[in-house]
Amino acid sequence: MDFRITPEKNSALWITILGIITAFGAAAIIGVLLIPLIGLDRAKWIVLIIGEAMIILPALLYVRAREYNFHKSFRLSKPPKGTMILVILITLSLQPLMYEFDRLLSDILPLPPFLEKLLDNAMESLIVDSVGSFLLLTLGAVFIAGISEEILFRGFLQKSFENAVSPIRAVLISSLVFSLVHLSPQLLQIFLLGILLGYIAFRTNSLYPSIVLHMINNAIAISALNWQLSASFYYSENHVSPLIVVPALIIFGVALRLFHTKTAAEVVD
Repeated sequence: MDFRITPEKNSALWITILGIITAFGAAAIIGVLLIPLIGLDRAKWIVLIIGEAMIILPALLYVRAREYNFHKSFRLSKPPKGTMILVILITLSLQPLMYEFDRLLSDILPLPPFLEKLLDNAMESLIVDSVGSFLLLTLGAVFIAGISEEILFRGFLQKSFENAVSPIRAVLISSLVFSLVHLSPQLLQIFLLGILLGYIAFRTNSLYPSIVLHMINNAIAISALNWQLSASFYYSENHVSPLIVVPALIIFGVALRLFHTKTAAEVVD
C-alpha cells in the first residue's frame, strides 16, 4: 500500500486533537457571544452545531494542504451492495441491547452520586420545549455530529492508523479517542459503540454505513429522551423485557454475521 496517499498516524492523531480543541474553542467563543443576546436555551443548540461542524476543519485543511488523497484519507468509498440494510438492522436491534447493558452495568457498578448527577444534567440538557429547538438539536446532534465525527474518527484517524498498525489496534485507538471526547460518565458504552462503528467502517472500507449507524443511534436516543413512552411490554422491573432483548439479540447476531460475510472481500483496500 502507498502510505503517502493518507496521513501518517502520529500526524493524524495530533490533527485530531487539534480538531477537538478547535471544536471546544469555537463553541466556547460562540457561547460567550450568543448567550447574553439570545439566552442559554437558544444559544446551546447553535453552539452544538458550530462545535460539531468545526471538529473536522483541521483535518480537512491538513489533507488539502499536504495534498493527500482526499477520497482515501476520509474513506469516501461506496459501500458494498446490501450492507446498508444490514447496518440498519444492526442499529435498530442494538438499541434495546444497549439500554439493557446500561441497566446491568448500573446494577453491577453504580455511578458515584456526582457522576450520576452529571449524567442526569447532560440528559436534561437535550430535552427541548419547541419544534424549532428540536430541529436545531436534530441538525446538530444527528446530522452534523453523525457526519463530522465519522469523518474525523473513523475516516481520518482510524484510516491513518490502519496503514501503520493492525486493524484491531486502529479501531481501539479511534474508539478510545471518540469516547474520551464526549466527556460522558457513559465512557464504556460510548467506547463499545465506537468499536462497532470502527468495525463497520473497516469491513466496508466506507464511511457511509457508519454514518448511517451513528445518525440512527443519535436520533433514537434524542427521541427517547424527549418522548418517553410508558410501554409496559418493553420494560420489566427497570430492565428491558426478555421478550424484547432475546429477539433483538438474535436479529443483531444474525445481521452482524451476514454483514461480516458480505464484507469479506472489502477488507483489502
